[in-house]
Amino acid sequence: MSSSLTAILISAMPLLVAVLALRFASHERATPTRVVGLVVGLTGVVLLMGIDVAGRPGELLGAGCILAATLCYACSTMIVNRQLADLPPIGPVAGGLALSTVALAPFALLSRPTAVPSGATVVSLALLGVLCTAAALIVYVFLIAEAGPSRASVITYVNPAVAVVLGLVVLGEPVTFATAAELLLIVAGSWLSTDGRLPPGLGRHLRAVTTGALGLRGRLLRFGLAVPAMLALLASCAPGGSAAPSRPATSPPSPRPSAPIARATVPPIVYAAIGASETVGVGAEDPGSQAWPVVFLRTALPPTAVFHNFGTSGQTVRGALTAELPAALSVQPSLVTVWLNVNDITAGVAAADYEARLGELVHALRRGGAARVLLANTPYLDRLPRYLACLARTQSCPFAGSPPPPAALNAQVDDYNAAIARVGQREGATLVDLHEAGEVPDIHPDWVGVDGFHPSARGYAAIAARFAAALTA
Repeated sequence: MSSSLTAILISAMPLLVAVLALRFASHERATPTRVVGLVVGLTGVVLLMGIDVAGRPGELLGAGCILAATLCYACSTMIVNRQLADLPPIGPVAGGLALSTVALAPFALLSRPTAVPSGATVVSLALLGVLCTAAALIVYVFLIAEAGPSRASVITYVNPAVAVVLGLVVLGEPVTFATAAELLLIVAGSWLSTDGRLPPGLGRHLRAVTTGALGLRGRLLRFGLAVPAMLALLASCAPGGSAAPSRPATSPPSPRPSAPIARATVPPIVYAAIGASETVGVGAEDPGSQAWPVVFLRTALPPTAVFHNFGTSGQTVRGALTAELPAALSVQPSLVTVWLNVNDITAGVAAADYEARLGELVHALRRGGAARVLLANTPYLDRLPRYLACLARTQSCPFAGSPPPPAALNAQVDDYNAAIARVGQREGATLVDLHEAGEVPDIHPDWVGVDGFHPSARGYAAIAARFAAALTA
C-alpha cells in the first residue's frame, strides 16, 4: 500500500473513538450530528477498501492490518483518558514503549540485518524512535488529558494531508480523484462524529493571532507615517535646509485646548488557577470548556477578566512551589484559586508538612494583600469508585503503597482540612468548602467522571458554583 492510503485509513481513528465513546463514556450521546458523521466517515473507509485496494489481496490484507492498528490507537486514547490521565505523560509512554520493545524483540532477532546499516538508515531510525514515536506520544498523552479522547484524536486530520503531499512529491505516488474524495469523506465524517466543533481553544488562539497581526499592522502604519514627518522636520531644522523662511502668522491663534477629562479606569481582573488534574479538567470530555476554572471564569467573572490556568496533572503543593508559583507571580494576578490536596494525600505527605508548604504558597500568592486567594479544602474520598476498586485490588491504585482503610483516609482528610482552614485564616484567604458537599458519589453519582476518581462535567460545574459562592460571600 502507498503511504498516502495508509495515512487516510489512520485518519479514521476519530470515527472509532466516537464509536467506542458511545459504549464506554457515559457522558457521550449519539447526537444526530455524530450519527451523520459516523455514516459519512465509514462510507469513505468502505469506498477506499472497495475501490483503491479491491482485487489486490496483499494490499487488502495490509489495509485490514492498518485498520486494526487504528482501532488499537482509538482504544489507547480511551484507556489513557479513563485510567492514566492523572499521571505524568512520560510514565505511560515509557511503559508502553518498554512493553512494545519486549513484544517485538523476538521478531527483530528473526529478521536481523545481515550487514551493518548505513548511516542514513541509522539516522532515520533514530528520528523515527525519538522524535516521531517517543516525543510524539508524550505530547499526545498530554493532549488526551487536556482535551479529552475525542478532541485529541482529531490531530489525525493532519496525517493524510502531509502523507499525500509527501507521497506525491518525494515518492511519486499517484493521487486519484477517488482517493481525494475518500479522504474528504473520512475527514468530514471524523469531524462531524466529534460534534463538528473545532478543538478547544483553537478559536481563541486564532483571535489572538489576528489581533496581534492587526496590532502589528497598525504599529507599522503609524511608523510609516511618522518617518516622513520626522524627516521633513529634521530637514527644515538642518543648516542649509530647503524649508521656506518663516513668516508672521496671518491666521488667528488656535484656541487653547481644554484640559482632558480624567476618567477612572478599572483594571481587568487577572485570574490565575493553581492546582492539579482537577484544575486541568481531567475527567471531562472537553476540559477546554468544562474544567471548573473555565466554568468559574465564564459564570462568575466579568468578560474582561484575563485567565491563566497553571494547573498540572499529578501536582503536589511542593511541586507547585517550584513549577506553578513563579509562573503565576509573573502575571501579577489579582485573583487566585488554589485546589491542591488530593495528590499530597495519595503521596502520603504528613499534614504538618503539607500545612507548612501550603502556607508558603498562599503567602506568596497573596503578594501582601494585592491578590485575593480562594482556597479549596478536600472533598470526601472514601466513596470514590476508583478508591473502592483500589481497596478490592481490581484497579490500579493512585496511593503510594497500600491504600488506607476508609476510617484512616477520612481522618487524614480531616487533618488536611484543618490545616487548610488554619492557612486560610492565617494568610487571609477565602475558604471554599468542597467537603461540605458530602459523599458526592452516593448523592450525585453523575458528578463523578468515567475514571471513578475525577469529577465529570456536571461535577466540575458544581465545584465552579462553590468557588463562585465563596467569591461573592
